[in-house]
Amino acid sequence: MITPTTLAALELPAVLEEIARRARTPTAAEAARAMRPLVHVPALEAARLGVAEAGRCLDKIGDLVPLDLPDPGPALERLRRGEGSNLDPLEARTVAAWLTAADEALSMLDDAGVEGGGFLERLEPLRDLSQPYSDLLRVITPSGEVEDEASPDLADARRRVRGLRAQLVETLERLTQDVDTERHLQDRFVTVRGERYVVPVRTESRNDFPGILHGTSSTGHTLFVEPMATIELNNNLVAAREGEQQQLRLFLADITSSLRRRLPEVEAAVQVMTETDLDFARARWGRERLASLAEMAGEGEVLLEEARHPLLESSLKALGQTLVPLDVRLESELKVLVISGPNAGGKTVALKTVGLLCLMHQCAIPIPARRARLPTLTSAAIDIGDQQSIAESLSTFSARMRNLVAMTQIKETPMLILLDELGGGTDPMEGGALGIALLEHFRNRGALVVATTHHDMIRAHALSAPGMASAAMEFDADRLLPTFRLRPGLPGVSAGLDLAEHLGLPRRIVKEARRLLGGAGQQAATLLARLRELVEQSERRVDELDQKQHQLEEQRARLDETAQRRESERAAEFEKNLIEALDEIRQQGARALERLSARERPKARRALERGLGKVAAAARQRRPGRPSEADTLPEAGGEVTVGGSVRVRSLGKQGIVEDVRASGEASVLVGGIRLRVPVGDLVPVEPAVQPARSGWGGGIRSGIPDRLELIGMRVEPALQRLDKFLDDSMLAGHQEVRVIHGSGSGRLRQAVGEFLAEHEQVEEHRLEIERPGGEGVTLVRLRV
Repeated sequence: MITPTTLAALELPAVLEEIARRARTPTAAEAARAMRPLVHVPALEAARLGVAEAGRCLDKIGDLVPLDLPDPGPALERLRRGEGSNLDPLEARTVAAWLTAADEALSMLDDAGVEGGGFLERLEPLRDLSQPYSDLLRVITPSGEVEDEASPDLADARRRVRGLRAQLVETLERLTQDVDTERHLQDRFVTVRGERYVVPVRTESRNDFPGILHGTSSTGHTLFVEPMATIELNNNLVAAREGEQQQLRLFLADITSSLRRRLPEVEAAVQVMTETDLDFARARWGRERLASLAEMAGEGEVLLEEARHPLLESSLKALGQTLVPLDVRLESELKVLVISGPNAGGKTVALKTVGLLCLMHQCAIPIPARRARLPTLTSAAIDIGDQQSIAESLSTFSARMRNLVAMTQIKETPMLILLDELGGGTDPMEGGALGIALLEHFRNRGALVVATTHHDMIRAHALSAPGMASAAMEFDADRLLPTFRLRPGLPGVSAGLDLAEHLGLPRRIVKEARRLLGGAGQQAATLLARLRELVEQSERRVDELDQKQHQLEEQRARLDETAQRRESERAAEFEKNLIEALDEIRQQGARALERLSARERPKARRALERGLGKVAAAARQRRPGRPSEADTLPEAGGEVTVGGSVRVRSLGKQGIVEDVRASGEASVLVGGIRLRVPVGDLVPVEPAVQPARSGWGGGIRSGIPDRLELIGMRVEPALQRLDKFLDDSMLAGHQEVRVIHGSGSGRLRQAVGEFLAEHEQVEEHRLEIERPGGEGVTLVRLRV
């Protein structure tokens, strides 16, 4: 349970008022003021999703809620009354404005390509709801006037009224210009009295000017008379006006009846747009405050990094001052935090900041902090300030005890307990003992507790008791001023005597107070000061070590970057030299090829390119600094065992252990060759895994597949790849391999056949014609 008293003490209503001022609709402003912390996680998660989505919309689309939507309350109330109570024009226009706003919000989401999310799910049931009523915004003006085009019958009625009015005015104007009539008139104009058109007649001409008297001027010199000649025209005009009003009533009755039939949908539209506006109001407030939604924490965790009290921050900003941010951490093993320090040092502000931000979190309001991780509380209570009640004959201590008694009876968890000036208001020894007992009670209940105190007994208990921690509001002993920084891990000093002397209390009084404090008190104060000094020295040392570690990491990163750059430069230089050497050999070979016959030249050219390819591959493989493929395999750990994969350190090759002898030597199969090497030269590694290839069976041996696909390649690159494949297959111990070249034009198949016919490692090759599609595959038997 979170009582209104707790909400008021932590000033949540003031924050809600700031949210309300950022709402665009009166209903959302009212909803903001009525917000209360949500104690159920699913409801809180849903509210947080809405605020988060509103923030994303502000970035990409803009606000979905238009400005100046009028209050729909009176119109909805009239619709709920039932038949016989019609909307007035402004009320009808208000309902139409809300329905149109919902439809326009959907259009904005559609135009932005939004295909999901809470807003779309909210608004989708309202799609096209405004369609029958959108014209109301055009035919009813913002001042409530209904235009002629609202209905054909209304337009006809108004044309009749205008015609009769013009006829009546024309008749009266002719009458005022008549010579016989003019001498009885006070002035030559036509006016209206009681919705009847009249002319001003002199008082003395009353008996000489027949007609109906409708009024007298304030001076009594002028009578407003409806001439007998225009009575019938006036009667017709009044009847026409009544007809106009009747058509207006029928128009509004139709609109009201239609909206009343769809009242649940209308109310849903108002509710959805109100919720959406409230989400945007919270998101806008968060943007202005550089705030973001807190992370959801477990029951026993509060984490605030660089947190700011929003109301105090505003007040200080108005004075040109900056708020000192707050760091607080409570967790499952450390749920009680006792804050001590000087008066006016910020203890109460720290306590209220924790409480207020927890309540804001449960209202899905962004938290002004660099990082916040907060729980979902079921209960929260605070004991703060002077609660003396003269009317109830309660002292400050009695009033606080009554409040604390109520707090000890709270059973709902998770709970947050905030205790300001714990142990105050009574004998120091009793107050200290009572304060410790209260802390232990709430800790045993599993509550999160933040307490402030000046009591040495309570401070000392917090330093040693399990599940409790101490923190100090920092105090500048040189300037005798608080810094408002919360320092975890050590108790604070009250510095009451120092501050009293600094503020002008006579030194002899302060000196006497120190003497009366006694040796024990002075000794305790000295020990606390020494403890703070040691902690500060440790923190400075840790900061220095962190800085040195950071410098070392930066230096290591620079060295790594330099080494990588040099390696890249060496590799580029090596590749350049290799290409130049190969080009020179190729030019020399070309000159030698010219001396061969045309028949011998193709075979010699292929042999030359094959040789150059082998040389290049071998050179790149042996490039200084290049890790071998076996070197890149992750080490498996453990011992060398039969059947396991190993790396031969001296060769940089991977192999399979076939035998391990007592002499300390092992038989290892490397690339189809059995080697006998010392066990100490072997490192167990994870076996290399090669993906299976598509085709007609076959397998992988020593990491080398038994098939090669050349489909789609040009002849020269294909033959180079085939030559390397044959070499690798020989080393892997393959006896038979397949070369897949496809049928196509037959050019690649013919080149492959000719190449295999001349290859010294090929014992036999043939097309695999016994299989479907076999003309595209050549089966090769190797000399092993």
